[in-house]
Amino acid sequence: MIDKIRYVYFFMKGKYELINNHFIDAFHYFNKALNYKDKDYELYIYKGLNEFMLRKFENSLISYQYALQLLESTRNLNEDEKNYLKIYIFKDILNLFKILKIENKNLYIYKILYKNLKYDRKNIRNRFFYDFPIEEV
Repeated sequence: MIDKIRYVYFFMKGKYELINNHFIDAFHYFNKALNYKDKDYELYIYKGLNEFMLRKFENSLISYQYALQLLESTRNLNEDEKNYLKIYIFKDILNLFKILKIENKNLYIYKILYKNLKYDRKNIRNRFFYDFPIEEV
């Protein structure tokens, strides 16, 4: 129980610092949260975004790819929510490939997957639109 409380504290504190553009502090809080729970797709999405802002592009790419893996195994999201989050992650991964000048088969696979994902806006909880914006609300 204590571990869950600590995880939530560090996760929320990292998210707060990220929102306030304190990227180094957010990085430390997200890494502390990993000590208590490492199977949360949201943590890795925020961690990837934070590492991107710190210009740790390779680490950001790894975090986003791990978030995709965790997203696939998550059972508490419906298919539209998963597709919405995948679009959010793929958009950033494709930008990272451009920044890192990576040209390989994964780039083309991500582009195809990105273009083929569809979601119904009505089936997605509103918090996703605010936490992970890919379109205007």
